Amino acid sequence: MLHAVSWPVFGLILAAGLLLYYAWFLGRDFLRLRADSPKQPPNHRFDFPFESNPGEPSLEAARESEASLASAYEMHSDDLEYLVSSIQHLSQRVRKKRLSPVDFPKQLQELFSHFADLESSDYKKAVEITLQQEYQQLRLTPLSAEEFNRLWPN
Repeated sequence: MLHAVSWPVFGLILAAGLLLYYAWFLGRDFLRLRADSPKQPPNHRFDFPFESNPGEPSLEAARESEASLASAYEMHSDDLEYLVSSIQHLSQRVRKKRLSPVDFPKQLQELFSHFADLESSDYKKAVEITLQQEYQQLRLTPLSAEEFNRLWPN
């Protein structure tokens, strides 16, 4: 049986095997890199459509402001979701030794600079709790309140 296989057939089988191996190897790495990347940030910003007319606002203006507040709440919750996802992604990189624990606060500070509007919101406490949990899982010294506040841009 082994004598019936010619050199061209053997080369074809070998090339097909190598092609399948490299397709599997590269596909596995591509899927891992894709799973490591955080969700994309929301690309919308909200402008409040308030009029500066003196006097009592109309019913339509009140409805518009109510809708705009609801939209602003949704925008902040999207930003919060992306920020938490990014914090978890950074801590995962520390766990996998792709990021030094010394550079972790620097990366967080850079990340927080994109979310300065969340600093003054009610979501700041949720971000702090998430960050403390990640520090605990990484077995790093937890951040004090002062160190946490220094991560936010001034």
